[in-house]
Amino acid sequence: MNISKLFKYAIIIIATVILITFILPYNPEEIYNNQTVVQTEQSSQLDHQERNNIHSDSHSDREAHHEAHGDPRSSKKMYVILVTGFRTGSTFLGELFNQNTDVLYLFEPFHQNHIKALVRDNAIHGATEENTLLEQRTAYLDQMINNCQVEWPMFGGMSLGMKCGSAEENMKRYGTPECDKADKRWDKQCTRRDIVALKLIRLQRIQHLELVPGIKDANVYVIHLIRDPRGTMNSRLGFGTFYLDDIENLKVKPLTPEKMGIAAANLCDREWDNIQYTEKLPDWLQGRFLRVTHDEMSLEPIKIAERVYEFLGKKIPDDMSDFLISHTTVKEKGVLNTSRNSTEVLEKWKNNLKPDIVRAIEDKCKNVMDFMGYTPHQP
Repeated sequence: MNISKLFKYAIIIIATVILITFILPYNPEEIYNNQTVVQTEQSSQLDHQERNNIHSDSHSDREAHHEAHGDPRSSKKMYVILVTGFRTGSTFLGELFNQNTDVLYLFEPFHQNHIKALVRDNAIHGATEENTLLEQRTAYLDQMINNCQVEWPMFGGMSLGMKCGSAEENMKRYGTPECDKADKRWDKQCTRRDIVALKLIRLQRIQHLELVPGIKDANVYVIHLIRDPRGTMNSRLGFGTFYLDDIENLKVKPLTPEKMGIAAANLCDREWDNIQYTEKLPDWLQGRFLRVTHDEMSLEPIKIAERVYEFLGKKIPDDMSDFLISHTTVKEKGVLNTSRNSTEVLEKWKNNLKPDIVRAIEDKCKNVMDFMGYTPHQP
């Protein structure tokens, strides 16, 4: 065998080894499929992360999402709507805003007597006495949110940020050492403040907010406060009457299980509607709804205050902790007082309500109690 033939055989052998070692294992379809799997997993992770960003409790995540998607609402004045019933801790929740000089706090602007008076004075655009109370209320909310038109509040004295004080306090509240006493001072301060908070205990259903024209385009946040219905109903006994739908009087005495059942059903039907509506939030409320409980506020007031302000993307005032401590560690003094021993209040209904009254509440409020994790009482 001559050298040329050996050289040819060597070339063939080397080519065969290269073919077996490097070329044959290369399967373009397999590699493409592997790349596709990796890309799909990365895409899935990104989709999952984006969904978490949208629904996260972190306001910074939501704001980043809004900015990325060009949400124009974030640049507008912020309106915080507190939705709950009476005797649920709403006054205390409202104080988290009332104590902040950057906030214009409106205490119960939906009170029926106030609304009726405004309608008589033609102070609510487009509302007449022929309209229902709900229509009148939503028309008033419309002009407050869309035009900052706030008429003399019935409970204006409850708004700490609108009271006259020292020159330093007035500067914080009004931007001037002089106290603002002008007739249109509420409109003016609504325009000036960064946040307007409204306690609407007479808003029966959160869904009713959709009746307000333009609310879906406004910078609105909704906080729903809910309380153990047994504690709420026990607290309402101190008023001597149950306000059905916050309007109709139902005298407490003589108290019977049947009467308590009527009042409890009125409360819990409303709360159940609110729970169902907010469990499937509409697009305009995504990332703009927060539910807090009376129990949480009572046991961890500072933590809840921080949670509320974080939800809004705002810094909690430096002196808020002192206010919270002083208003959750003293004895309850009256039905309208925010100062109380909060832990004691949580358990008060167990000693005050008779077993048949408790059963009447639990029977009418089972769905709400189950959802919130409140267990039936075993005396």
